[in-house]
Amino acid sequence: MVVGPSGLAKIEEGDEWMFLQSLPVWMIPVNASAIGCIGWWLTQDWRLLAVCAGFTLLLLQLRLNVISRLGDDPYLFINPYWDVAEAWLSLIPFLTALVLAEQPETYLTDFNQTTRFAILWAMTVAVNFKVSDVNHLMFYCWFRSSGLALAKKRGLGSRGHAPYGLPWTIPKLKVMEMRRIGWVFFASLASVGLSPLPAVNCCAAIVAYFLYFTQIFPESQAGQHGSLPLPNNLAYLAAAPQLWQRSARSLYPLTFLKLHVVSLYFAAGLCKLGASLKMGRWWANGANLQSYLFHAMWSRPGNVKSHLGAHRLQVFFVTRPWLCVAASALGLLFELLAPAALFHQVAARTFVVAAFLFH
Repeated sequence: MVVGPSGLAKIEEGDEWMFLQSLPVWMIPVNASAIGCIGWWLTQDWRLLAVCAGFTLLLLQLRLNVISRLGDDPYLFINPYWDVAEAWLSLIPFLTALVLAEQPETYLTDFNQTTRFAILWAMTVAVNFKVSDVNHLMFYCWFRSSGLALAKKRGLGSRGHAPYGLPWTIPKLKVMEMRRIGWVFFASLASVGLSPLPAVNCCAAIVAYFLYFTQIFPESQAGQHGSLPLPNNLAYLAAAPQLWQRSARSLYPLTFLKLHVVSLYFAAGLCKLGASLKMGRWWANGANLQSYLFHAMWSRPGNVKSHLGAHRLQVFFVTRPWLCVAASALGLLFELLAPAALFHQVAARTFVVAAFLFH
């Protein structure tokens, strides 16, 4: 066992450790660029290609910053996005999808509305998955041999619960097996627009999701509750008649998907109100948000001197309780007003912007 620069143990396991040591430096930016090229091929839109090029250059620059600061050791348990909050990187493909989706007359004109959404959403998920999958594998290489009680379990949520409460027997994968499953998940999503039956891709992605993400359920970025909406969204799309080429008009899968997403936020707001009444303590008093930020500063510290990272912003909020109170109240208001997104287009767009700021 060797201790890396982060102070965490490197678990030497033959081929698995050799795989981690041989990770190419430019793999992540190249993957992101490849997805962008697929998107450009589908859209024939130079704007998507330009955004993709900018996204790739940003990833390359971030990688160079890491190498100059910490060396070329791939086994670095740092922020999954190299000191940049994942929200800022995910914003790039997200905004691309949002802008192009507003111009259906020039974008994916050969596809119906549901299929257009499926392609946009799947490519956005694929980009963000490929940006961080190397970190998933490094975490799993450590986690499966850590000796922790949680490492004996496989499931979802912070404690490895059985998916949907069903008594499933989930296999414990080796690192190389997990890597292959990750490629299946990525390829299924990235090729939705190329498939004659996109629903088949969604079905394959669902299977790969449960095999992959149940292995890293306690990881702070891809595990716990962060990736839980993915299989539900994939299930709605897999059941869409348009993706089976049986109907070009029915939009009920997208309606169900919107209802599900909105219900997640609304239910969270109701739970906070209920807990406030039951415990006799107002949830939005600022203490909860302070606790979340403090936990984030320790669970993903990154580089405290970075100007790009979130550490400075976290310190700014933690040391100003009144800001935590205001942000908590606004967050609770956002959750309780989420159903408004179902009834008006302006409210829906406002919800999208507010959801990004919320996270």
